[in-house]
Amino acid sequence: KEILYGDQSYLPIVGLENKVPAGILIDRMEALGKKAGIQFQFELFPWARALTLAQSGSGGIIGISKT
Repeated sequence: KEILYGDQSYLPIVGLENKVPAGILIDRMEALGKKAGIQFQFELFPWARALTLAQSGSGGIIGISKT
């Protein structure tokens, strides 16, 4: 599994819904992973923590900005 970090509170784009990763970005990444044969593990935190974890090299990062 490939770990992807993201923001936990940016629904409907990405976030936790009943403590489960959800949102448009999660749906799209799962569809992409299925086509590419990659299984993703989504770990969502406050954005600053997700960024720090990704910068440490322990996983990638996902997000979509309003701009």
